[in-house]
Amino acid sequence: LHAPAQVIMAARTQTPCLVLFRQPRDSILSHVIRFPHISVGQCMKDYLRFYEAVRPYRESYLLARFESVTRDFGAVTMALNNKFGSSFAEFEHTPENETKCFEIVQRRYEARLGGGKPISEAIHSRPSEKKAALRDQNKQTFRREFESARLRSLREKIERLYQVLEAEADI
Repeated sequence: LHAPAQVIMAARTQTPCLVLFRQPRDSILSHVIRFPHISVGQCMKDYLRFYEAVRPYRESYLLARFESVTRDFGAVTMALNNKFGSSFAEFEHTPENETKCFEIVQRRYEARLGGGKPISEAIHSRPSEKKAALRDQNKQTFRREFESARLRSLREKIERLYQVLEAEADI
């Protein structure tokens, strides 16, 4: 999970930093699938809290759309280098390299959360058929809660925030 403290520390130490953002509905649905014990309302509050905490440091990080990061990380690497004068190796976004990255992520999650053994598909930070099925299975329940009158004010706040992020995005 993302913590504002990481972004703030990067800003204070002038360390290149990437902050990505995603359509709130998609981000929150993904989070609820991974962590079903966290309510939609709490995820909405967390989304708002994170971006509100890092916005004062906006000039100190690269703001990237989730789609940019997942579709062409090479372009994101280039944008980081351009913004910060850094020299990160440009990622070649090929199916083979993407597969290698997902394998590394899977091994790290399994080591950290499963003691080296396989863990639930819902927890992995990578796409999969099982995760897509879980998303489809939970969409109706999620949509009802996300669009409920009880969460209207919060939903409107995160949707306004998302519009601001969209307008400010570097890539």
